[in-house]
Amino acid sequence: MGDSGGMLDHVQRFSEQMVLCVKAAIVIADGCKRYSIENALSSIESSDNHKNVLSEAKKLESICTDKAQVSRELYYKCLSKQRRQSFSQIKVTAERLIFLHVIDMCKQAVLAERNNKRDECLRKYRISCSLLKLLHSDAKTPGDRNTLQKYISIVEHKLQVLTLH
Repeated sequence: MGDSGGMLDHVQRFSEQMVLCVKAAIVIADGCKRYSIENALSSIESSDNHKNVLSEAKKLESICTDKAQVSRELYYKCLSKQRRQSFSQIKVTAERLIFLHVIDMCKQAVLAERNNKRDECLRKYRISCSLLKLLHSDAKTPGDRNTLQKYISIVEHKLQVLTLH
């Protein structure tokens, strides 16, 4: 029958790819809508630069959607009907994966700071802060929002301290 642990690894990887691609497509689509609205409300005429930004963002959204579909197909190919029930316990959310990535980036930022790589450290903290704000805006419970706000405050404070030195 094969190694079910190996199968689980593939299933997990494809499900993670799928949810992250879907989340990325949603974030890009929301960004395009906001950009279009702000551009329409401003008194500045749309330039080719604005059109290029929207065009590139829509291409990225399409790529993310396509990759999500491929990951979905691979996910289901890895699971036979019989195994679908046993693997149905796998719960993967984009938010959880992004949060774990933020934690990892903050750890990397600390290491970069210790190794006197200030620019890398600041970049990692800034990206972490942006991702935490994204998670905060999508949080479904007040408890999650409060926890994420605490993390945002900590990272923002760390950024302030680093930029002052």
